[in-house]
Amino acid sequence: MYNRVLSSILLLGMTSVCLAQGSSDLLRLSQRYPTGTARAMSMGGAFGALGADMSVLGQNPAGIGAYRGDELLITPMLSINHTDATLNGETDTDSKVNFPFNGFGFVSTVNLSPSRTKSMTMGMSYARIADFNQDISITSNRATSSILDEFAYSANNPVGNNDWDPLMPSALGRYEGMAFDVYALDTAYFFGANPQTGFPDAMPYFHDMLDVYGQYQTRAISRRGEIQEYNFSLGFNVDDVWYFGGTLGFHDVYFKEYINHFEQRNATQYLKDYRMTDEFIMEGWGVNFKLGAIYRPIPEMRLGLAYHSPTWYDMTSSALTTMKANYYTSPSTSGELNFYTDADSYFDFDMTTPGRFITSWAYIFPNAGIISIDYEFIDYSRSKMKASGDPTYAKEVTQKARDQFVSTGNLRIGGELRVSPVAYLRAGYANIGNPIDSSYSNGKNRNQQILSAGFGFRGDIGFVDFAYQHYFNKEDIWLYNDFNAAAVEARTSSDIDRIAVTLGLHL
Repeated sequence: MYNRVLSSILLLGMTSVCLAQGSSDLLRLSQRYPTGTARAMSMGGAFGALGADMSVLGQNPAGIGAYRGDELLITPMLSINHTDATLNGETDTDSKVNFPFNGFGFVSTVNLSPSRTKSMTMGMSYARIADFNQDISITSNRATSSILDEFAYSANNPVGNNDWDPLMPSALGRYEGMAFDVYALDTAYFFGANPQTGFPDAMPYFHDMLDVYGQYQTRAISRRGEIQEYNFSLGFNVDDVWYFGGTLGFHDVYFKEYINHFEQRNATQYLKDYRMTDEFIMEGWGVNFKLGAIYRPIPEMRLGLAYHSPTWYDMTSSALTTMKANYYTSPSTSGELNFYTDADSYFDFDMTTPGRFITSWAYIFPNAGIISIDYEFIDYSRSKMKASGDPTYAKEVTQKARDQFVSTGNLRIGGELRVSPVAYLRAGYANIGNPIDSSYSNGKNRNQQILSAGFGFRGDIGFVDFAYQHYFNKEDIWLYNDFNAAAVEARTSSDIDRIAVTLGLHL
C-alpha cells in the first residue's frame, strides 16, 4: 500500500461531514427551553399571559405593556449537566459544570394618561436561550463492533458513485479514504481472485477487527456553545384591558462539538489501536420578530396570544477530522509503526427555523397567588437550509427535515403563592414535545421534562428571585453503523440542574 495525497479526499468528502450535521443543526437551532429571569424559570416559563417581567420580551412582548415604571435587572446562573451513557450493557458517566450569564435587561415606561393608551414601554434584554455545554463519555470493554465496520461497509457499497472502482482507493469518501491512508482499512486483493468467478472478491475492503472484535472502545463527546438573543421591544397598555407589543430579536450562535473515538485491540500483531477525532464548529447570527397581545376580560384573568416569526440565520461551519493508527512491527518485538492523517472543510449556508404560536391563560388571585399555562405550537418540518455553494446538498437537508421532523407542542405550567406582603413561593413544569417522527430510530425518547421551583422577595426599591430547574431527558446517540449496516447506538440519560438568581432594581 502507499500514501495518497489528501486533496482528492477533501474534494470528494466535503459534503459528508456537512450532511451528517445538517438536519441535527436545524433542530439544534430550533428548540427552546424555559429560560430568562429566575421568576419565569421557577414557574416553568409559563409567562405568556403575564407581564411586568423581563422574560416576556422574548416570549409575548405584549407583557411589557404591564410595566408601570422603569426597571433594571441581571440574572447569573449555575448549570450542572450530568450524563450517563450505556453501550453493550456498560454504563459510563460524565458531567459538565458551567457558570453562564443568563440575562440582563432594562425597561422604561412613559405615562400617556389621560388618553386611552395609558402607557408606552420600551425595553432591551439579553438572554441565553440555548446552552449546548455537555460532556458525554461512552465506554465498552468488550465491543461487539467497530467504527471501522462502517468505513469498510461504505467502501464496499458506494452510494451514487457509478465510477466506483475497488482498484482506485483514491475515489473513496472522506472517512473511508482517511482510514485507508492510515492502513486501518485495507484491501483483500493479495488473497487472490475468487476461484469461482476469476475476479477479485466483491467486498475487497476489510479491517483487522472484523469478526474478531472484543476490543476496548471509548468515545468522548464534548459540546460547547450557546445561542444568545438580544431583544428590542415596544409595548402599549390600552385601558388596562388590552396590551400589545412587538420585539425585534437578534441571535448570536456558537456551537462546537469535539468527538474523540478510540479503540484498542487485545492482540500482539497487526493493528494495535485506532483513534479518530472530529471537530465541528458552527457560528453565525440570526434575526426574527415577535408580536403579541394580552386581553383582560375580567381583572383577575388574562388571555395571551403571541407569534414568533421564523428565525433567519447566516451561518458558517468548519470541520477538522484526524485519524491515527498504531501497529505492532512484529509479534516478537515491542516496536510500533504509527500513521496519521487529517482533513478539513468549510461550508457557508443559511438556515431558517420554524415560527411558533403561543396561546396562554393566567388567573391572578388578589393578594394570594397566580396560576399560568402556556401552550406553544411548532412545526419543525418547516425548517430549511440554503447554500449557494452546494444547493443540491441544501435541498437534501431540507427534504430530510420534511421527512423526519413533525409538528409538536410545548406545555408550560406555573404557579406563584404569596406567603407574605414581600415573600413568594413558586413552582412549575414544562414538557418539550418530540420533534422527530417516531418511525425513525432517533425519535425514541425525545420528549423532555423540566421541573422547577423557587422563591423571591419584592419591595419598593427592588427584588431578588431564586430559581431551581431540573431537566431530564433520555435518548439514543447514534455512533456508527456496523458491518451489516445496523445502527450502533448508546442509550443516554441526562440530568441538568440549574440555579439562577435575579437581582432587580426599580428606577
